[in-house]
Amino acid sequence: MSLQIANTNALKDIARGMERELNLLRRDSLEVGLSKANTWAEFVDWSHLLKIAEVWRPLESRIRESLKLIRRSEPEGIETHRESLLTALRDLEAAMRPLNADAIADVTEKLRKPYPLAN
Repeated sequence: MSLQIANTNALKDIARGMERELNLLRRDSLEVGLSKANTWAEFVDWSHLLKIAEVWRPLESRIRESLKLIRRSEPEGIETHRESLLTALRDLEAAMRPLNADAIADVTEKLRKPYPLAN
């Protein structure tokens, strides 16, 4: 909603902030190993991990491209890029929400099972 109602000047700042957050999320996931499939493999089925990656990568690229174009855009061209970003974010929510919910359910189910103790 904030993207839809933001004025043109604020939109560039919002885009910079969103890029910064995406970069921080990427950095943090790399630092703690969340970007490695084997970290998740114990908790989430491989086919599900592949689907998440398959869906996420192009969406992230679209979002990053829209953010870049907003930052570089002249005021008269910014609305086109705003709409592209909004569409990408809506697509992200629609595609990733069920995948994330399934991953959370998988992790929860695995954590409910007793963990074998090492001797």
